[in-house]
Amino acid sequence: MAENDLLRRVYCMYNEKTRYVSIGFYSAQNYEACVDFGAPRRMPAVLTSYCLLTLSQHLPKLCGNTCANESYVCKELLIRLQTEGGGKGNVARLTYHKHSINFILTELNLLAAVTTTENQLARYNAAQHDIMSYVTTVLGA
Repeated sequence: MAENDLLRRVYCMYNEKTRYVSIGFYSAQNYEACVDFGAPRRMPAVLTSYCLLTLSQHLPKLCGNTCANESYVCKELLIRLQTEGGGKGNVARLTYHKHSINFILTELNLLAAVTTTENQLARYNAAQHDIMSYVTTVLGA
């Protein structure tokens, strides 16, 4: 996280604030909207929109394999998702560039909810112009 992050919104996964998901415009990414996953005293994994889309496409399978305690590996560009199957626990690892963070199953379910919220917000923002045109037309009649 840089000093010049704009409109940054942080969602803590636990009341103890031990894990977070943050959405904002990051100066280090030329003010592109990004999402970062982090924990105290760890360098966050900052994902661009494309990488977040990749993550959201793989979340259902990642959650399913983590729940079933089965192995799963996805490598796409600089993002790597993997689970540790074979009795090593319900843990999934997200690696982007050289930064990685582990998620337990409940955290993966929370990530799925955040991704759903982001998708809904994007749809509302895309439709806002049409809604305002309709309201203006109705009020002018």
